[in-house]
Amino acid sequence: SAAALLLLLGPPARAEAPPARGGLRFLAGAEAGTGVLVGVTRDPGQIDTHGYAARFEVERVLSGDFRPGTQLRIGWEEMSPSRRPRFIDGGRVLLALEPLPGYSLWRSRFPGGKAHAVAQRGEAFLRDPDAPTLLRVSQYLSLPDDQRQRAAGVAALAALVAESHPDLAKGALQRLNLMSGLNEKLASGGMVWLVQGVRDPQRPMEIREGILALVAERMLHKLRVVVAELALPGGPLEAAATAALAALDGSLPVERVKLLLASRDPALRSVGVRYARGTAAEGRLRSLVRVDPDPEVRIAALDALVEWRGLRAFGDVEPALFDAEASVRARAARAIGGLGAETVPRLQELVERGSHEDAVGPIAALRFSGAEGTLALREIAAGHSDERVRTLARIALGQGLGRH
Repeated sequence: SAAALLLLLGPPARAEAPPARGGLRFLAGAEAGTGVLVGVTRDPGQIDTHGYAARFEVERVLSGDFRPGTQLRIGWEEMSPSRRPRFIDGGRVLLALEPLPGYSLWRSRFPGGKAHAVAQRGEAFLRDPDAPTLLRVSQYLSLPDDQRQRAAGVAALAALVAESHPDLAKGALQRLNLMSGLNEKLASGGMVWLVQGVRDPQRPMEIREGILALVAERMLHKLRVVVAELALPGGPLEAAATAALAALDGSLPVERVKLLLASRDPALRSVGVRYARGTAAEGRLRSLVRVDPDPEVRIAALDALVEWRGLRAFGDVEPALFDAEASVRARAARAIGGLGAETVPRLQELVERGSHEDAVGPIAALRFSGAEGTLALREIAAGHSDERVRTLARIALGQGLGRH
């Protein structure tokens, strides 16, 4: 149906989105801004279509030329009309501020210019900061700029990962991942904090898994012993740690891959899929695309087959275009469409021979098949015998639901 194709190409917007979370881009705003403050927002209100303002009562100054006990005027934008404002009356927040943008729109919002913008386009904030977060932020900001790019900065960021609010910890992980020469700069202090964070059962799993992902992506061999320990069977981080260990070592033993693919845990099966190439277990991926009970494993299998075999994988991953799970159909459409013009005749054949429900996946794949796919969609939209299929093709072309 038309609704199915719309869902496949992108989920509908929520009627009311939650307020912006902040945290992730806080450190970038804190480093480049004019001040980092803790305080309370008062009387937030809308001043034009996207512009908002509030009073800010300063309780504590972590950096910048500000004084506790003063009141500031702050401004930010809410670009989504369905999103509730990010600040409420009486809310306690950690803010990074910067000068107001010089655009005429901002000058009209604050004619006297006596206001400050929330940094990073309004994203540099954290609601209800706790004491460990404020301590670690303060320690990081106390470092001279040049030290933030050295071992001391790595250690301070790692402490943020280990002890600060999860949203801010994710931002610290991102900054570590962007740091050049991270392996050389990861001294004992930084290692201690990362080990504490990844071992701490009270830390959110996404942070602990994020540390392991950092180890894998930046090849932090100094942490291999800890990773190997966490990869032992039965632990809560077995899948993420096994993936990190495989990245550090370049492969997994064949017997380990077989065990992973036979696991009841879909996360472990997904890791097995990634390291099945060149082993006897590689042949199992064709069946996993069709019959694995977990959609993430089916996606991992189709991704691997397309990456390893290219066009030769078409027949193996074609069933995913008709998967019962929309996320699998969407990934299959992008992966198969991404193989280019040579897939177009087969996709057209699938559209012609199937029902209108079965046409959703192939039509979406044509949408990602470049100019040849676009031409095929135009032909389908103009001449297919089923009006419902013609409608799907028009939607894929961005023409809406009207008859043409």
